[in-house]
Amino acid sequence: MKRKIPVLTLCALLAALCASADAQQAMKIPRIGVLDNTTASGSAVLLEAFWQEVRKLGWIEGKNITIEYRFAEQKNERLPELAADLVRLKVDLIVTAGSPPASAAKKATTSIPIVMANVGDPVGAGLVASLARPGGSATGLSCIHSDLAGKRIGILRELIPSVQKVAVVFNPSDPNKRLEFLQIKRASELLSVAAHDFEIPTAESIEIVFSAISREQFDAVVLLVDAFTIFHRKKLADLALNAKIPMASGFKEFAEAGALVTYGANRSVLFKRAATYVDKIIKGAKPGELPVEEPRIFELYINGKVAKALDIPIPNTLYVQADRILE
Repeated sequence: MKRKIPVLTLCALLAALCASADAQQAMKIPRIGVLDNTTASGSAVLLEAFWQEVRKLGWIEGKNITIEYRFAEQKNERLPELAADLVRLKVDLIVTAGSPPASAAKKATTSIPIVMANVGDPVGAGLVASLARPGGSATGLSCIHSDLAGKRIGILRELIPSVQKVAVVFNPSDPNKRLEFLQIKRASELLSVAAHDFEIPTAESIEIVFSAISREQFDAVVLLVDAFTIFHRKKLADLALNAKIPMASGFKEFAEAGALVTYGANRSVLFKRAATYVDKIIKGAKPGELPVEEPRIFELYINGKVAKALDIPIPNTLYVQADRILE
């Protein structure tokens, strides 16, 4: 019996050490990185919608989860550096908003999971292999702007039957925007509408581009959405209205800023859905096996004040379809 005591003691000690190690591993708090190409204030509403949903799923900042924010402040050239910083911190997951942050994150790491809160065309941008089977380390939500091109042009044509020449304005630093323009161009040709591209790479170029659009007498402007155009949406809408050119875009925030019409997904809903991906991946799911979701609900906003200012009657068909007529 005396010889068995040390063995039993050793076994008990080993069991205690293993239990302690398991407890420490179980207590490891996930660290989430957030990579955005706008500003903290510019993303506040969307991020709050996201974190509200995260909290509903049981994850509380400072208690069982930590967060690292990195904002590029409309400077996409800073995204690679910020993404690399999150990788150096060894975050467990990176949440991105928009295509440039998602691309930067994917280039920075092949092992850290990436949840995309909203991207236009994740397949076309090379972020995932397919929507159903993303493969790799990235998954999340698509706002499928490119697929909405035909519908948006159709709505614009229904509002203004005389439209023949459309200026498509976008920020070229987002590679998805060129793909989206090509979709709009093809959709426009089916409706006998000519679509011409205009790039606004800097804030200083905005007025120059709109002067050219006005001078060349375009019938309408289609503004493509990214962090840059969202930030400058009021200026863009004002310039279009001053030039008496109706403007169409994707998110309701543009109609609220003064665009004539918008049709697209609700960004807050997309960010809320992204929270479920974070929850699943923290709990062990592989991002490459989680299908990329497309929005199920689209919103049609028409700015009634702008319609009156431009002397554009709103057809009854669109009046009934609209989620909201802004007066």
